[in-house]
Amino acid sequence: MSNRIPVVSALALFLLRNVTALGMEARPCAVDFCYSPPEWQTAICLPDDPQKSLVDKSGELLYHYNEGGREFATHLGVEVASNAVWRAQELDSPRVPIVRTHLAGDGLEILEETFAVTGLAQPTAPAPPETTNTGPARNDLMLVHVTNTGSDQRTIRPALVVDTTFPFTFDRYKQRVQVNHFETITASLRLTGVEEKASRRAIQLEELTVPAGQTARFFVLYSGGGSIVIDPVSVEQALACREHAVAYWQALPLPYNRVQVPDPGIQALVDSSIRNIWQAREIKKGLPAFQVGPTCYRGLWIVDGAFLLEAAAMLGESKDARNGVAYELTYSNQTGASRSCPVIGRKMALCCGPACGTRN
Repeated sequence: MSNRIPVVSALALFLLRNVTALGMEARPCAVDFCYSPPEWQTAICLPDDPQKSLVDKSGELLYHYNEGGREFATHLGVEVASNAVWRAQELDSPRVPIVRTHLAGDGLEILEETFAVTGLAQPTAPAPPETTNTGPARNDLMLVHVTNTGSDQRTIRPALVVDTTFPFTFDRYKQRVQVNHFETITASLRLTGVEEKASRRAIQLEELTVPAGQTARFFVLYSGGGSIVIDPVSVEQALACREHAVAYWQALPLPYNRVQVPDPGIQALVDSSIRNIWQAREIKKGLPAFQVGPTCYRGLWIVDGAFLLEAAAMLGESKDARNGVAYELTYSNQTGASRSCPVIGRKMALCCGPACGTRN
C-alpha cells in the first residue's frame, strides 16, 4: 500500500521467478503484515488513471497531493459516532481495490467501503467555457454500513467531514459541497448544516434510524475528474455500483496468471502488486509511463522505471515494456544523452538510488 509498492513488486516478481527456477520446496507462509508501517495509503484508482485517489489507514479519501501548503490539500471522511474506534482495514480481495475500514463503538459496528466508480456515464455536452477542467468524469464512492448490535433501536447523526485548504462552498439548496470551485461532494442523506473550524468542516447529515440487530446504509460521493457527473444518487444505485466495481476488477485483463505460487498468501501479494503497477501507470504522449507510485514517486525515474519495465516483460507484457522504453526515450536528445524530465526536473541519467526519494 505504500508509494513504492511498484518497485518492490518488480523485485518480488524477480525473486519469485528465480526461486521457482531453482526448484525450491514451497512452504506455507503466514502473511500477517506484522512489519507493516504504522500508517499507509491505498490506491483505489483505475488502471492508467490520471486521478490517483488514495485511502488512508483511517478510511479517509485523500486528494490534491503536495498542494494547498500540505501533504494532501483535501481529506474527505465520515463520522458516524464520536466514540467509534478503528478496528481493521482490508481489501475486498487482492485484485479488487475496494478498501474496507472497520470501526466499532457504543453498540455499533461500522463498515466503510471506499472505491472508484466504474462504468460511469459521461456527459454529452461540452464543459462550460469558464472551466479549465477537461477530460472524463471520475467518481469515488464511500459506502457506509452501520449495524446496530444492541437490543434497542438507535438513531445516529452522522457527519461528512471535509478538511481542505482549497476554496470551500456549502450549498444547502443544491445539497452539495464544492472544493476548489469545481469538485463536488454529495451524500444520500440530506446535508443540514455545517460547522467550520479552520480548514476542517463538519457537515451535519440528517438523522438515520437503525433498528436493533439490523443494518442501515448511506454513502458519500466525491465527483471530480474533468467533468462533474452526480451518480449514484440512491443507496440502491450505490450498492449496484459496488457490484459493478467488483465485476470490473475481476474481469480486468491484467497479467495475473503469469506468475503462480503455491502459497495463497504470497500469491495474494503478487496479484495486488501487479494491480498496483498498473494503477500507478499513466498514458502520456500516447505511450505507457510506468511510474513508481501515486504521490511523491509519481514521475519518471530511469532506474526505478527499468525495474517496472522488467516486471512487465517478466509478466509477458513485452509490447507494453517496449512502449515504456519508447516513452523513456522521448526524454533523450539527438545525441542520445538524457535531458531534464519535466515531471521531476532532474537529469534521468543521474537519477538513481536514494537520491530519487526527493519529493517533487
